[in-house]
Order: sequence, then C-alpha cells, then structure tokens
Amino acid sequence: MSKQEHQQQEPNRALIPSNDLPEVRRIWFENEWYYAVVDFIKIWTESTNAHDYWRKMKARADPELKKVIETRLKSFPMKADDNRRRQTETATRETLLRLVQSVPSKNAEKIRLWLAEVGNQRLEEIEQGQSEIEQLRETYRTKGYDEVWIEARIADLLARNEITTEWQERGAQDIHYPVLTNTLVERTFGFTIKSYKTYKGIAQSANLPDNMTPEELAFNILSKTTAKTYHETRESQGIEALRRDVIDAGDTTRAAREVIEQKTGVPIVSKKNAKDMRRLTSQREKKSLPPQSEKTLFDQ
Repeated sequence: MSKQEHQQQEPNRALIPSNDLPEVRRIWFENEWYYAVVDFIKIWTESTNAHDYWRKMKARADPELKKVIETRLKSFPMKADDNRRRQTETATRETLLRLVQSVPSKNAEKIRLWLAEVGNQRLEEIEQGQSEIEQLRETYRTKGYDEVWIEARIADLLARNEITTEWQERGAQDIHYPVLTNTLVERTFGFTIKSYKTYKGIAQSANLPDNMTPEELAFNILSKTTAKTYHETRESQGIEALRRDVIDAGDTTRAAREVIEQKTGVPIVSKKNAKDMRRLTSQREKKSLPPQSEKTLFDQ
C-alpha cells in the first residue's frame, strides 16, 4: 500500500491543538512527522524575521550543532506565505528538541510539551486509519473479491486520497476533482469515465475502480502518483497548471501501458467488471478444494 521511499504529503498547515501557538507546517515521511524549522524558530524567538534568525543560527552553530544540522535535516517543498512551494528545511521531533536546547527562550517548555502531544496524536491517527482499512478489506471480502484485488484497490484509494489532498492545497476546489480525474483516466486508458463504464457493460452509477482488474488499478495508481510528482516538481498552483500536469501524467502513464502491451501482447484495458472478478475468485476457491474422491488429512 505504500510506495518505495513513501512520502505522504499531509496538509502543510497543521494547527497546534492547545498551546495557542502559531501554525506549523509539517510533512509525514518514512513513518515520522517532519516540521518546518523556521516555523519553530519563529515560535521560540518571536522574531519578526525567522528565516534570517535561522541563517545566523546555522552560521554561528558550534561543531556539534552543525553536525546535527548537516546530517539530520531534510528539505521538502512546502507552501510558503506567497502560496508557492519552496524547499523548506525540516526536522523530526527528536531533532527539534536538540535544536531547542540551543535557543534561549521562555517558550521552550511549551514546544517540548506540544511535540509530545503531537506524537501521541499521530499514533491515534495511525491506529484509526489501520482500523478503517481493515474494515474496508472485510467489506470487499464480503462482496467476493480476492486478496490480490483488495490490496490493489486499497492502494488505489490511498493514491486517490493523496492526489485530492494535493489538488486542494494547490488551489483546486471540489468541483474540479471530477474533471481532473476524468482527464487522468482518458489520457491513461483512452476512455472517458463514462465511455469506460459503457465498454465494461456497467451502469453509469457504478464505481469504475470497483470494476477494474488489478492490472488496470495498477495503472490507475501510477497515473495519480505521476501527477502528484509533476505537481511537486513543477510547484504548480491553480487549476490550469494542475490540469496541464494531469494531462502530462496521463500521457506518460499511457506510454508505459502501451510499451507493456506491446511487449506482452496482452491489453491492459479490459471488459471484465466486478462480476467477472468475483466469479474468478469463486472458481479459484473451488479449484483449491480437493476432489471428492481424494481423502484429506481430516479423513485419515
């Protein structure tokens, strides 16, 4: 369900719950929160120019602190005050606690308490998310899908959540999501969502991904992750820029699909729908049962 070197972009503006502190940008990466260092510098020092303070702090750092700064900070594109994505130095809770020791401030204890609170909060979010995913697995099992398909569908849903979050942060509104999604599908598979449903022989009210094969779902995921990559690397803002990225992502994914189809001789786009896949699951279960004439371990 996770991409290699998975980087899950959370909303950059994370409201601090209880200490009446300003907003802090953060990103979830490799199972940890990374926080924008300059945002914390602003809190610690109450400086009117946190960026300048941070530059001077790095320049004057002792050898031990310099080693921490050089080896333990990571840069990610984050939305700045001008709504553009800019590379921003971030640190984990552990590293921030090390940095805060070097900043004389009456707010230091507030920071320590808040970091502990956020850590507990994230653990609760993870547990809740895992529970929801397991419920979703059980729902699809009840409908008759096999485990391979279920995992592909869950990965597709997670990719969907990531790309819609990305769209929202970059200026798209809810009314734009169907348009962007339809563009991705059409450029990737050669069908609009409406015509794709007709091709598969399902109702227009049906959910298209629920009627995709695992192979189709794989390219559905690839198109979304490629679009997300274009958004980030191009620092795109606004619906027109997002639509351009989506077109390019769909075209890139289509090219990959066509190469695989050419090499294998097997088309990715399929007329199979949910009924076919549930029937296939049933057939697999029957094949796994021993013939009636054979004895099983329980008969001996």
